[in-house]
Amino acid sequence: LYFPSRSAAESAGSTLSNEGFAIELKSDEEGREWLVFATRELVPDHARLLELRARFEALCAAAGGEYDGWGAPIVEG
Repeated sequence: LYFPSRSAAESAGSTLSNEGFAIELKSDEEGREWLVFATRELVPDHARLLELRARFEALCAAAGGEYDGWGAPIVEG
């Protein structure tokens, strides 16, 4: 999730951390854009992924941010 300010990124990161995500905050070289990199282990399920996407989009919309999608490694168990 990308945000235009550090405070917006920290707020979203705190919210997601409280929801069980591990959070990393990073900025571009000029500090103009902030990335909230949120991770959590889960078994992918279409309904759950749609729910998470809506949650991320809502967080971004509330703070002028942008949701850039998700990725997942393949884990064999």
